[in-house]
Amino acid sequence: ALAKRKNALEQIMQGHEVLSSIHAATGNYLSAWKEHQLYTSKKDSIFQLEKSKQLLELQTQYETEKKDRQISDLNKDNEIKAATIQRNYFFFGGLFIILSIAFLFWNSHQKQKQRAIAQEQKMRLREAQINAVIDSQEKERKRFASDLHDGMGQLVSALQLNIQSIK
Repeated sequence: ALAKRKNALEQIMQGHEVLSSIHAATGNYLSAWKEHQLYTSKKDSIFQLEKSKQLLELQTQYETEKKDRQISDLNKDNEIKAATIQRNYFFFGGLFIILSIAFLFWNSHQKQKQRAIAQEQKMRLREAQINAVIDSQEKERKRFASDLHDGMGQLVSALQLNIQSIK
């Protein structure tokens, strides 16, 4: 009765076993058989409880291992993603450096081109200035020659007329 109040299944089972033995020893086989059935019933229920506990433990262990595998897989995925991100950073960093260098070379080339164009324009301007000076000198020479020819020719003609008139 105390074991039943405390719900101590082991003690209840042992109590039924002892009562079964006592009834069998006293020749009360019907009570012995009933006690033996109660004993086997309690034994089966204890066995079922232990079996359920073991199943729960196995299920818990399985679930734990499953979660551990999932965590491990997620960690591997995270490592792969981190490696991919790092590789992408290196790739884009390298690409940025290459593009920066290419831009600097292109910019330098454009500046050299502009310097060459500016120098060529200076040369053309200087050539135009020289040609203008030469042209103006030639015009001045032609004018001077024309003045000399026309002015001297008139003077010589006038002098010749004067000399003939004196003769």
